[in-house]
Amino acid sequence: MNIFKEARMLLFSPTAFFNKVKLEERFYFSYNFFMTWSFIATFFGLFVEYNLIGFFFFVISLVTVFIGGAIFHIILSLFVKEAIFIQTFKALAYSIAPVCVFSFLLITAHLGILGQVVVFIYTVVTLIWSIGLQVIGLSVLHNISAEKALGIVVAFTMVVFVASIILGFLPQMFWNNLFPFPKIILLLNLAP
Repeated sequence: MNIFKEARMLLFSPTAFFNKVKLEERFYFSYNFFMTWSFIATFFGLFVEYNLIGFFFFVISLVTVFIGGAIFHIILSLFVKEAIFIQTFKALAYSIAPVCVFSFLLITAHLGILGQVVVFIYTVVTLIWSIGLQVIGLSVLHNISAEKALGIVVAFTMVVFVASIILGFLPQMFWNNLFPFPKIILLLNLAP
């Protein structure tokens, strides 16, 4: 099955799709799916930014998907006794599909207010769709209820949100409090 047929099945028949991939014992297929669709999304993202920083984030995402999968799996292991990492990874890797498949809508970002509205709707809809795929994926791949899977996804989202806030403020706090040199240099430059 090619990646377009897989994506269509994942987006419109997610339970059947996750039942089909449940027997995969290797990372290869799910990681290949993630990598290919992330690259396509990066390509369309270049139309918005006009620089190569998107490729930097693409390369970083190829590693961070394993880190995110590990964090996700640790949280899942608190609630599910016999959790298997590869199943958690598959739920996470495949759930990126809505964001990537519809990334061509990012091209509209430069169409003024209409383009910004399209990008906003794209962001909200694909985020909710991805969360729904994570819930269905965890439920099917780990044989747990959808409610339990939703609770795990919410817990993971809260951990990532709190970690992002902490990691966002810590460098600035250390920079401002421990390394006052930019302030001193600024004062020296303002001196007559």
